Amino acid sequence: MQKEKDHSHLDYSKIDKIDNPAGYIKLFLLCVQYALALMVLHPEVQQRLHEELDRVAEGRDHITMKDQSTLPYFEATLNEIWRYCNVAPLNPPRRGVYEEYTVANAVQK
Repeated sequence: MQKEKDHSHLDYSKIDKIDNPAGYIKLFLLCVQYALALMVLHPEVQQRLHEELDRVAEGRDHITMKDQSTLPYFEATLNEIWRYCNVAPLNPPRRGVYEEYTVANAVQK
């Protein structure tokens, strides 16, 4: 007889944070692809973002989370990209409930 494993030491409250890291990476990369494509299509937005980042960086080589409040155009652009980047299908896959006969052929369940 097989003995059941004891899982009492596991903390399931954090499972959503480690659920599917490959899926999160794929989602992130898809959003980055959309962002790059939109920057190519809208060079004026890219130029304005570059100017805002240069203004906030002031000679530093990186931007930190402390600078987030001084980057309103950057935040708005990211939110617009996330709104535009539809990563979920609009309609779920459909399946017939019953057989339907048409003139050309029969569609089965």
